Amino acid sequence: MMLTSCTDKTLPIKEFNINMNGSASFISLADSGEVHAFSMQGDSEKVGTLHANGELKNNDGKLLATIDEDGFVYDADTNKMVQINDTGDIDNGSGQYLSWSDDGKFSMQQGGDFLQLNPNDKDLRKSASFLIFVMMSLNSVTTDMSDMNIDEND
Repeated sequence: MMLTSCTDKTLPIKEFNINMNGSASFISLADSGEVHAFSMQGDSEKVGTLHANGELKNNDGKLLATIDEDGFVYDADTNKMVQINDTGDIDNGSGQYLSWSDDGKFSMQQGGDFLQLNPNDKDLRKSASFLIFVMMSLNSVTTDMSDMNIDEND
């Protein structure tokens, strides 16, 4: 019997959606690992592929970020950014964790804004937190959700 660390799964890859404030799509993950991000207008764009070994690569195969088996997230230049535990809680070093509620809501600590995991599967929260953190780190426009308008009549 031969064991290799190359096949170690760091993150579960299973289809889910992350919605903003319970309605607007924010990020989706396919069973294939394809990651799509959504604009405020609802347009979807494939941003890359998440691999079970914890690597998120862009559409050209370039590493965007990785998460190790201890939950430490590194950018493409191997700079340590945050730690995400197995429950999906994010420790950014401030002493306050960003965490999930029992009903699958991830508070953005900006007013009443939140992200919601669908399906609400506790085993997917680490993968979801990794994608949330990386997408917000890569797209500074996304990080300011205070101007978010969910009204579909606009």
